[in-house]
This record gives sequence, structure tokens and C-alpha cells, in this order.
Amino acid sequence: MNKNIINKIRIARLPGILILFFVIPISAQVISGGGAHSLSICNDNTAMAWGLNVSGQLGNGDTLNRNIPVQVNGITGIIAISGGNAHTLALKNDGTVWAWGANNKGQLGNGTQTFHNNIPTQIIGLSGIIAISAGLNHSIALKNDGTVWAWGKNYNGQLGIGSLQDTLYPAKVHLLTNIIAIGAGQEFSIALKNDGTVWAWGYDDYCQIGGGGGGNFIEPLLDTSLQNIVSISCGWRHYFAIKNDGTVWGKGDNTSGQMGLGSVFYCSSPPTQNNTLFGIKSIACGAVNTIALKADSTVLAWGYGGSGVLGDGTTIFLNPNPVPVVGLTSIVSIACGSGHSLALKSDGTLWSWGGNGYGQLGNGTWSTAGCMCDSVPVQVNNLCILLGVEEINNEVEEINIYPNPCTSQLGIRIDELGIKGIRILNILGEVVISDWSLVNSKSAGIDVGNLAKGLYFVEVKTEKGIKRKKFVKE
Repeated sequence: MNKNIINKIRIARLPGILILFFVIPISAQVISGGGAHSLSICNDNTAMAWGLNVSGQLGNGDTLNRNIPVQVNGITGIIAISGGNAHTLALKNDGTVWAWGANNKGQLGNGTQTFHNNIPTQIIGLSGIIAISAGLNHSIALKNDGTVWAWGKNYNGQLGIGSLQDTLYPAKVHLLTNIIAIGAGQEFSIALKNDGTVWAWGYDDYCQIGGGGGGNFIEPLLDTSLQNIVSISCGWRHYFAIKNDGTVWGKGDNTSGQMGLGSVFYCSSPPTQNNTLFGIKSIACGAVNTIALKADSTVLAWGYGGSGVLGDGTTIFLNPNPVPVVGLTSIVSIACGSGHSLALKSDGTLWSWGGNGYGQLGNGTWSTAGCMCDSVPVQVNNLCILLGVEEINNEVEEINIYPNPCTSQLGIRIDELGIKGIRILNILGEVVISDWSLVNSKSAGIDVGNLAKGLYFVEVKTEKGIKRKKFVKE
């Protein structure tokens, strides 16, 4: 696979049909925020990192904090990256997962429980992976067969493996099939199924799983109040979900106003709709704050603001009302760390704001204005050209793929461009079906009945080039 394969998915549901619209490639995990470090993927599929490095979470071979991006050593072919509290995960284009940083709870998944590792090492026993998420001291991964795998700390059941025992190797999460998205929080995890339902497991101290009370859920629990969900975002003790009608729903901790509901209270359960948020493209959750990317490519922020993480020029302690982040336009991707945030512009520049005591903003400073933070976005220095940036302004018209998931016949339609050819690729980028004989057809069907279950990519040739889109074969 190359950098064009990983795409953002928007799901629309029509009666009896599930259609996925794939938009900008750059919205995969090209940027990520960890506890106090930041990460990005370059267009040559290498990675850069900056910020806190005491546990080797920057992956550059030492443990020195950096206030400008440095190259992650010894790994190429990266297509997604995720920062945990003090460790980092990277997904390669061969479906393998690599990790570095803190390993005191086995969160690197390499069979050891050493203090840390400052260079990337491969996680043992994982293949065919299509998504990753790093939590506080645990990690999870989504496989191309729709199953979820987890490793690391499990004191509160955040691995979902039916016990409270830590594991140094990936273990299969119980009960989950046909999963299309995952998220790891502080001591809990969430997953989105292809039927639009959300599942959660781990520590329920702030209602993020059931009704609160601090219980441990050692297996995934279905949230029966959430349906028709198309995307999820996981914070330390809260999460957000967007429905196919564009409405935004939050669940869990609201002690810092991170639900954005205009008031502060203990927790939100069942999930509560935020009636002030409209036209939201994506959401990123921090430790006790939340940010959202709007359809007009601007950014909103709410929740804890003491480290300037609201990006509105203030260091107000709490703000439960969404406010515009100052000066950000043409944003295509967002990410949150535990106390700082990142936003990528369509011109390829990366901007950051919030806590900067360890250089996690990447602008060459350690702190400003005496608060060890920047309360308005600053540009990240010394950055490579990020993965997918050159394609943002060269996007073809939307390609509709249906039904998705499919069992036999896959339908493809392009409203304004002619289809000149179709190929199907597996997770390794190998061509498994090829039909380049179509000429200027706006719709086509291709038989995928003989393919094994899992994730595939349909490659459509048009007069403007070749584009790849994901689909699931059931």
C-alpha cells in the first residue's frame, strides 16, 4: 500500500444500504498528540516526533526532550501513528505494528516489561492490522477481519479480555466482530461496529461505559442508546460519537466541561446530544478537553483551558461552551494530546497550542508568557511535508461504494467522472481482482464473492488518475 490508501470514512445509511464516502486521505492518523509529545507522518512514510522524551516516546534513540521535530529512527512505511501517555504506536503498510516509549506495563507488546525502549520494536504476533490506538498504559489494534486486539495494563479491564490480568502480548478482545473503528482512553476503550453501534469496556468511574460507580467491565458492553454512529473519538475518561444525521453525542466525564454542554457536572450518561454543534466533520478528545473540526475548516474547543488548550487567547480554568480557536482556517485534520492540541492546514503547515513545558508544541520554545503554554496556535518548526498534503487540492469528485460491507457484488458510482477501470487490492496492496476494460462508465459492479472476509481497497481509474477506497467483505 502507499500513502493514498488510508482515507477518512463518512458513512451514510439508506434503507437497506450502507454507503461509505471516502474523503481526504490526510485525515487518517497523520498527526497525533500523546501525554506531552506530538507526532506526524511524512510523505515518505517516515515519522517525526517532539516533546517529552523521558521514556523514549520520541523514538529517536535517546531520552532528551525536544522542542522541534526529530526523526523517528529505524522505521519506514508508516501509514498511521498514535501517541499514548508515554508510548507511541505506528502502523506500517505491511499491516504490522511497531511501538516505542514506556513499557512498564507491557504496552509495547514485545513480550517484555522493561522501563522503556527508545527505538521502535515490532509488536509480536500482529498482522493484517488496519487501525491503532494508544491509551494511558495500554494499546489496542483493529485487524482486517474486524476483530480487536489489546495489550498492556489491564487493572481495570481496559483490554476487554475477560480478566484483570496485564498482558505483554496482544490478546483478542472478547465479543467484538465487524469493528471498523477503535479508541483507547485512560483506563477504558471503545469500538465502533459496522452496524453503527458503540461498545465500551474498562473502568466506569465517570459513566463512560455504563452508569458510573467505578465498576470494572472486563468485556465490551453495548451502549444501547447509541445507534447509527459513523465516527468515534476517545479521551481520557470521555468520548464523543457522531451520528449519520450529523448530530454529536458525548458520554463520560464532564467535570471540566468537556461535553461542551454549557455547564459542569460529574458525568454524562446516557450519551447526551450537544445541540450547539452543527456541521462537525471530526472530533478529537484530550484528557479533559475536546476540539472539533467544522465543515468550514475552522476549529472549536471546550473544556479545561488552564494551559491555553482552548486556543482562544485565554488560560481560563474551565469553559463548558465551545469557542473558536483563534486564527485557524483551512484546517483538514486535528489531534489532541493530554494538554495540547494540533491542527493541520491544507497548505501543509502544522499548528499547535496549549501546554508547552516539554516542547510538545514544536515551535522551538519551552514556554511563553510564564504559563509554560501558548494560548493561541503557533506553527510547528522543522517539519517535513506531511503524508497526503500534496493531494488535498487535487481531490476527485466523491466515489460512492455500496453496499459496504458487501458479500458478493460491490457497486461503484462516480457522478461526474467516467470509470475507466477497477481493481481490488488486499491489505498488503496486492491486486486480487482486476478489470481495466471499462470505458467512461459512471457506474459499475464487480463480483467479490470469492474473496475471503476482511478489509480490501477498490482502486478506480478515472481521467484524473487513480483513487483507492476501503470496503469490507463479509
